[in-house]
Amino acid sequence: MTPSLSTPATGATESALAVFAQADLWSSLQSIAWRRRVGGLGMLFVYHTAATAPDAERLRRFCSRQWPELKVVVPGEAGTDAPESVVGRLRDWRAFRPDVGHWFLDGTGARPTMLAALSRAGEEFPDWQMFARAGAGGWQLWRAATGGRLLAEPAPDAPTACEADPLDLALLLPALCPGEAVEPLWRESRAPETLTPDELTRIIAAGKTANWDWRAMFETALGRPCPAGDWSFEDFLASTLVLLGAGNTRIHLPLRLAGGRRPCEQIVDVVTVHRGCLWFIDCQRRLEPDPPVVFDNRIWLAGGARRLLIRPGRWATLTERMLSDATATLLDADDCRRIFARLCELLGLDEPQALRTIERESLTAAVDRLPVFSPATPAQQFSDAIHLDTCVFDLQRGARADAGGTPPPWLAARVAPDLWFLGGTLPRPVPAEELRRRLDDRLAGSRLDLAVIFFELTANRLSWRALVRLKGDGAPLGKWLHRWRNVPLVI
Repeated sequence: MTPSLSTPATGATESALAVFAQADLWSSLQSIAWRRRVGGLGMLFVYHTAATAPDAERLRRFCSRQWPELKVVVPGEAGTDAPESVVGRLRDWRAFRPDVGHWFLDGTGARPTMLAALSRAGEEFPDWQMFARAGAGGWQLWRAATGGRLLAEPAPDAPTACEADPLDLALLLPALCPGEAVEPLWRESRAPETLTPDELTRIIAAGKTANWDWRAMFETALGRPCPAGDWSFEDFLASTLVLLGAGNTRIHLPLRLAGGRRPCEQIVDVVTVHRGCLWFIDCQRRLEPDPPVVFDNRIWLAGGARRLLIRPGRWATLTERMLSDATATLLDADDCRRIFARLCELLGLDEPQALRTIERESLTAAVDRLPVFSPATPAQQFSDAIHLDTCVFDLQRGARADAGGTPPPWLAARVAPDLWFLGGTLPRPVPAEELRRRLDDRLAGSRLDLAVIFFELTANRLSWRALVRLKGDGAPLGKWLHRWRNVPLVI
């Protein structure tokens, strides 16, 4: 029968946990947080070698701040990789605290040469509950076997992948960064707004009208003042992460390398923790100077963080796609139309149906050709307004959008190599014959070979349309029309 790791020994009032120091603290933090949650963990013993002494100190410093009541023992003298050193230290700890009733050992950080010592310790003290993190974030139970072997068994009770996610992020960031100390400027950052799926839907629905002005979208959609004057896409993204389950999230967090000869500071747009993984998310529209400038990426690469770059206003190049890997991912304009699905894929979550509906009804290219999550340029707005369907264009509607809602005095469009459409408005009704004569006179003044082949007035005689044939290059006509851009072409 496989023993349960969650049930303390009979009569035990306190338990102890031994871990092996390593550069990646996540497994140790998960096992500590798990035993703290289950209850009874009063002692933590950290085995370290000379090479892992700085890692042991990072773990000790974090635990003393996160759990002040937890007693942490880090021996002053480093051990070695030899089995005799490991088993001797484990015996010393048992002798030091004979009153502890339940002993746990997380062997994730143990080097291969140390495993025989764990088997010997398990034979000497059968009440050791030994376990280790396996692949894909799972855990397995270790049982001592003959010949210095360890048998792996499924662990019915073990830390979850999200066990350490709620830990204090201000303390966690320095602990996860070996080498130069990272200092979070916590007060200069902010927590995300908690939003419901319905509120996210209403904010996105207001995007096109507000041209993705996030503050205006928030206040229009929710009918309340924006919580921050610079509320932006980063805030929306952080609120989405909280809704998906990544509650330990911070916005616009400045990180500084404390000490050292080369100062470095960087504001990370969104920092989040999920399933034992630190994420740095960058959402800024950045200029690409030519020649390129030197970028100090020490903070960007710190903490073993996975890095996510979101660029809703442009498409990724083939080179950028080829450089994406398990540690860095780029989401471009097309990816942002499925942003909730992509975030769930990256974080290992199931996409809620409500967010799938938002993507299908508000973000797909079939619904809106304009960019999403990024302001459209005037040219993009004009193109969207004018293009109603395949081969169907509304010049008047497009020009009105281009002019900010004010109808222009006239329009011109080249519809074939030798054919132009002209149209305009009139301040007062004019007979068709008279207006046609005025148009002929105006075009004759261009000294171009032009001929009006179609002309008509609307029923109220306040708008006119014409097709004009031009022989030769159309560029001179465009230049000539430009002279009349702010006045009626004919009156």
